[in-house]
Amino acid sequence: MFMNELVAPLWHHPRAPRYYALAGIIGLSLLLVLLESPQINFPANMNFKQLSCKDIRASYTTQAQPEAAQLDLLIPAHVLAQPLLEQLCGEAALQDAYSDIVVHWLPREQLTPETIYQQQFEVMWARDYQLAGLSPDYQLHYQALVALPTYRVLWFARQAIDRELLSTQRIGLLHDTFSRSGYQLPMQALSDLAVAPDSAQLRFYPSRQALVEALNKGEVAVIPDTNYSPLYQQREQYYQAELASNVSAGAWFVSRSVSNDAVLQVLQQRLSQLLESLG
Repeated sequence: MFMNELVAPLWHHPRAPRYYALAGIIGLSLLLVLLESPQINFPANMNFKQLSCKDIRASYTTQAQPEAAQLDLLIPAHVLAQPLLEQLCGEAALQDAYSDIVVHWLPREQLTPETIYQQQFEVMWARDYQLAGLSPDYQLHYQALVALPTYRVLWFARQAIDRELLSTQRIGLLHDTFSRSGYQLPMQALSDLAVAPDSAQLRFYPSRQALVEALNKGEVAVIPDTNYSPLYQQREQYYQAELASNVSAGAWFVSRSVSNDAVLQVLQQRLSQLLESLG
C-alpha cells in the first residue's frame, strides 16, 4: 500500500514519459531498500523492535509449562539484542521457567509510569534517576541486579578544542533530550558558554553514527561521545576535551515479581559477562 501510494502518481503523471516514470520507480525502490536495511543481520520474519530466542534459533526448545509466560527484557539500543540473547538462550534455568526470552528496544520517551507499575519487563537496563522520574517508589517494583560501570564524556574534533571553537563553530548533538552524553551534559557545558539551545550553531542528528559521519564530513566541528566510542579507540586521529567523568551508566534492574533464585543467579551472571564482553 505504501509503495502504491508513492508509485501511482509518478506512473500516471500526464507529463512524464513512461521510461522516466520507470526510472523513478526503480530509484525509489532502491532508496527504500537502503533506508530499511538493518545494521545487523536480524531474521527477516522478526517483529519490529523486538527479538527472541525463537527468532534467532529455529531449533530453540523450552521445558517450561505450556502456560508459562515469556521473559521480557528492555534495552536502550537494538545492537545489544543479539549479544544478550546469545548469553541467555542456552540457559537451562531460563528454559525451565519461561516459554521464550524476548528482548525489546524502545525510545526512552515511550517508558511511562505504567511500565513500572505493571512491571511490563522482567529486566531493564535503566538509570536510577530515570526510573525515579517515572515513579518515586519504583523500588517497590524493581531492584538493581547488576551495576554498570561509569564512563567519561568527551568532546571530539579534528582541531584543537577551546572556548572559541565551542562558542563559534558548528556543534553536533544527538536529537535525544534524554541522552546524558549526547545531549544533556554537552548542552549544560554549552550554556556556560552562552550557546542557547535554539542556536543556529547547533546541529542535531538521529544517531551516534550520524554524528561521527557529520564530523568526518566537516558538517560540524565538534561532537560529544564517550570513552566507549570508536572515536576514543582511534583517539590519535581526533582532538579531545573532557566534559564529565564518572558518569553513571545505570544498572540492570529486575522486577520483584522474579522470585526464582536460580533465574536470578543466571541473570546476574550472564548480564555481568555481557558487560565484560562489551567492555
